[in-house]
Amino acid sequence: MKLMYFHRIPNFGDLLNPWLFPQIFPNIFDGDPSKLFFGIGTILYPGHPKKHDKHVFGSGYGSNKVSVTAFKENWIFHFVRGPKTAKTLGLDPSLAIADPAILVHSFHKPVEKKFKISFMPHWSHEARYDFQPICQDLGIRYISPSITDVEKVMDDISASEIVIAEAMHGAIVADALRIPWIPLSLEGVNTFKWSDWCESMELKYEPAILSSALSNQKILVKILKRMNHFKALKDLYVRTALTKIINNLQPILSNDSVFDERLTRIWDKVEFFHKNLKVMV
Repeated sequence: MKLMYFHRIPNFGDLLNPWLFPQIFPNIFDGDPSKLFFGIGTILYPGHPKKHDKHVFGSGYGSNKVSVTAFKENWIFHFVRGPKTAKTLGLDPSLAIADPAILVHSFHKPVEKKFKISFMPHWSHEARYDFQPICQDLGIRYISPSITDVEKVMDDISASEIVIAEAMHGAIVADALRIPWIPLSLEGVNTFKWSDWCESMELKYEPAILSSALSNQKILVKILKRMNHFKALKDLYVRTALTKIINNLQPILSNDSVFDERLTRIWDKVEFFHKNLKVMV
């Protein structure tokens, strides 16, 4: 069986797959492409080989536009990330449980608190903004989404009192480790996948928005644009957004009973998979 996940670029959320699932299902991921296992990520899309068995274990879809028929042949849905994915793919609503990354709750030991606030951006923005010095100036712990040491990233999240997350799996793991978090939308955020997961945890997706953070900086923005100081402008975007969040902290966390229920249901799916391994693989 082949473990399917996005791995062309190092990214914390995607790298959770080879860290987590071999611990849960040891000795089944031998790379055999005739049977595919879809775990953590927005990785459901048409175009996968029709003849291959495709086991979906909590993955998400990324849009509300899809041909349902594209997911009929040899797709075995154990559960999906949230209700939006289930509805879009025409699945039974009971299959919408949560993102499987919440399973880290059962594998990671809490560490001593070291950071009041930490920030993890989306991987695609790390090269576009100077996050590190900005966070340092603001007294924020910067957590890079491209670090390949998954346990180190989880330790940093666990050591934080609050996590500001543009990276969705920064928020998901924070929630799984019971760390309050704040979603931030800088640019080009996939609201479908965020809402999909938040709805699964009975939360509303209401991110801090870059444009609203800059509402009182209009004159400075115009000057920087006119002078073609795009780097300074981008840095201003991030600094202003993070400063506003710090000054108006409103972190969220899924309800303990909701979280425990979702986690139990996913472990039930794990148990079912184990009992039927001979058939599955």
